[in-house]
Amino acid sequence: MKNKLFDENCSFSYDDLLLKPQLSDIKSRSEIDISTHLGSFKKNIAMGIPIIASPMQTICEEDMQNAFAEFNSFGIIHRYCSIPEQAATIKKCGGDKIAFATGATGDYMERAIEGVKAGANIICVDVANGYNTMIKEAIRNIKIEFGDDVFIIGGNVACSDGFNFLADLGLSGIRVGVGGGSRGFETRRQFGDRITMTHPAGALFFHPFKKAFGLFNFELGKTVFALAGFLNVST
Repeated sequence: MKNKLFDENCSFSYDDLLLKPQLSDIKSRSEIDISTHLGSFKKNIAMGIPIIASPMQTICEEDMQNAFAEFNSFGIIHRYCSIPEQAATIKKCGGDKIAFATGATGDYMERAIEGVKAGANIICVDVANGYNTMIKEAIRNIKIEFGDDVFIIGGNVACSDGFNFLADLGLSGIRVGVGGGSRGFETRRQFGDRITMTHPAGALFFHPFKKAFGLFNFELGKTVFALAGFLNVST
């Protein structure tokens, strides 16, 4: 059944999959440890929760970054502002792990330099389709400038070829999934990305990525960031 369900010609969204519960010996939720760390980085950044805030204009600025810091995690400060504005936000946040986004064209190099000067140590090269020749040049230049002093994330990709393309560039982390949030349809419509990803747990079982990074055996040594979002928001 699995082989018929998860193949290269199928993609799934929120309502298509359900995780099947298994027998558990956990006595209390307080026993569960969901802390993690960012691999492939000399400082081995520890995280209290395996969740970060996305670099969207309506999502991550100072307040969201500070809220995630309370859980020993972080948000990625979005790039939809001037370079001085983004750098000022990074300075306000402070802390031992601050992330910010750049693009792959235009002022991306200046933005990267000013962001690191402001105190950031994580750069996310954030484009709608990370399987793109422009991102290759951008990541090369950022790596030349900073070496191993920053943790570099790239994306987003939605197929195994795209994942391997970014992995070969020497990235520390790769963002997987396109248009996974509640407004994700708009991203897919504007940029023509036809693969609708599942939410994170399902995405790891998606057949092309099983080929790309061996399901649970991450031999490539990359941190995988599965793009997700809220299907519905109630107030």
